[in-house]
Amino acid sequence: AGRSALTSNTSTFLLNCELVSYRGYSITTGSGGVTVKNCYIHDSDIGIRNTGTGTGQHVIIGNIIDSCITAAISYTAALTGLIFIINNTLMGSINTTGIGINFSTGVGSPFVTNNIITGFVTGISHADTQTNGFDDYNDYFNNVNDVSAAGQWQKGTNSIALDPQFQNLL
Repeated sequence: AGRSALTSNTSTFLLNCELVSYRGYSITTGSGGVTVKNCYIHDSDIGIRNTGTGTGQHVIIGNIIDSCITAAISYTAALTGLIFIINNTLMGSINTTGIGINFSTGVGSPFVTNNIITGFVTGISHADTQTNGFDDYNDYFNNVNDVSAAGQWQKGTNSIALDPQFQNLL
């Protein structure tokens, strides 16, 4: 419990990985730059967990993050570098569980666009009033609350709430 399947602290590029830690974290990152692209991250307490501060750039693009209990993506420290969360499918559960994306106090400049965020108690949570964050073209569906509070995070004007209609394509 509480262990990471993979830990990265500096300049890491993860491509086409499958990561799972049933009672822990699929990926734990630090303050260094990291790119997570086209990975399948599932069945963990937290899918991607950042614990570092500093100015490292984080790019999370084109991933499927599914069935994570506490959060799909969680920033637990004040990372002030650019954060790009683009083209991901974040799925909690049909009956809603956890948080899609969790930003703690001090996280600056998150850019969240073109994601499916579905099946969470809270789609996106940010602890601070956010003036630097960007949210648009996301699909928020089947969340108890799409955002923690409008003062902390605001959905973009082009974000929608349509059933993504996941289907078995096999």
